[in-house]
Amino acid sequence: MNTKNFPMKMVVMCMICIIIICSGCVQDPEISPHPNLQSIENENASNMEEQAMLSNNFKKLTDAEKASLWFMAEEEKLAGDVYNYMFELYGMQIFQNIYFSEIDHVNAVAHLLEKRGLWNPNDAHGPGVFFNEELQLLYNNLILQGSLSASEAIAVGVIIEETDLEDIQYYLDYVAESKDIVKVYENLLAGSESHLDSFLSQQELR
Repeated sequence: MNTKNFPMKMVVMCMICIIIICSGCVQDPEISPHPNLQSIENENASNMEEQAMLSNNFKKLTDAEKASLWFMAEEEKLAGDVYNYMFELYGMQIFQNIYFSEIDHVNAVAHLLEKRGLWNPNDAHGPGVFFNEELQLLYNNLILQGSLSASEAIAVGVIIEETDLEDIQYYLDYVAESKDIVKVYENLLAGSESHLDSFLSQQELR
C-alpha cells in the first residue's frame, strides 16, 4: 500500500477502529462469565466445609461419610413424606404421630450437615422428590402400595422402618470415627425401632 497517497483522515479512522475492536476483546472482570461455574460452586462448598471443620475442631469427613449423611437426610425425608401422605389419605393417628417424629430426624441430620459445612439435598426438593434414584423409586412404590388400603399403608410403615434400621446399621460403620454423627445415627436407630414396634402392633390388631 502506498501510504503517501493514503489520506491522513483515513489512517486516523483506521487506528480508532483498531483500538475499539481490541478494547472489546477485554471484558470487565466483574461481568465476564466464568468458564467453569461448577468449579466455583465446588470451591465455595469446599471452603464452607473447611471453615466448619476448623471452627468446630472436626476431622475432615471422608467421601463415604458425606455420602452417608446425604443418603440419611433423604431417607428420613422419605419416611416423613410417606407418613404424611398416608395420614392425609386415611386420617390414622399413628401416621401423624410418627410423621412428627420423622421431622425431628430430618432436622437432626440437617443440623449435622450444617455443622459440617455440607449442602442439604432436602433444601432443593419438596415432598416426594429426591436426588437419589433408588429412594425416588422406593417412594413411588410405597405410595402405590399404601394407597391400596389402610392395611397396606401399615405394611408400608413396617417396610420403611425395617429399611431404615438396615441402612442406619450399615452406615454406622462408615462414621465410627465421627462421634457426633454416631450419636445422631444411634438416636435414629432407636427411633426406627420404636416406630417399627408401633406399626407391628397395628398389624396385629388387624
